[in-house]
Amino acid sequence: MVEFDHLKQIEMSKYFFNGEELTESTLKKTDKHFADIHQGCIDEVLSGKVEVNDKEKYFKSCKERKEKSIKGLSRDNLTYLQRAYWIQTGDCIALLP
Repeated sequence: MVEFDHLKQIEMSKYFFNGEELTESTLKKTDKHFADIHQGCIDEVLSGKVEVNDKEKYFKSCKERKEKSIKGLSRDNLTYLQRAYWIQTGDCIALLP
C-alpha cells in the first residue's frame, strides 16, 4: 500500500486552467456562481415551475451541494475550472474536440 501522507504538506490552493493561474477572486466568484445554480434549482421547485418526486430529498441534496460550493469544496472538476477560466478571461475553452 502506498502512503500519501507527504502530500498533506503540499499547498493545494493553486488552480490552473489552459496554462493560466486562476486568482482567488475568480475562485470565489465561481464558487458563488455554482452556489447560485443550486439555489436556483431549489427556487424552481418551490415556485412550482419544476416538479420532483421527493422534494425533501431533492432540497437536502441541493443544499449540500450549495454548501460545498460556498466552502470552495467543489473545485475538483473540469466544469468548475472551465467556468472559472471563463469568468477570469472571458474565453470559453471546449473540453472536448
